[in-house]
Amino acid sequence: MLCFLRPTGTWVAGGGTERWGSVANVTLALEDALLRQARVKAVHENTSVNAVIREFLTQWVRRDDERAAAVERVRAALDASEYRSGGVTWSRDDLHER
Repeated sequence: MLCFLRPTGTWVAGGGTERWGSVANVTLALEDALLRQARVKAVHENTSVNAVIREFLTQWVRRDDERAAAVERVRAALDASEYRSGGVTWSRDDLHER
């Protein structure tokens, strides 16, 4: 079965209404049973299959950007830290000495 997703121009996410600019229609090829199950689940969660797919794609695309930003925050915190080892280094044997 082909499923045509036709965004309306506005959607609700996180308790507020968000608007997005131009939208494109996407055609998905889904098994009938999967689409039926998704529609039932969406109704129970007071949403739509379209909204679920849009949210998934949004999170999927942003994941790499968020990960890169988190790494940059950690690096900045390390750079700003005043802790220094004073040039002391340890060998593997020193670290595992009992």
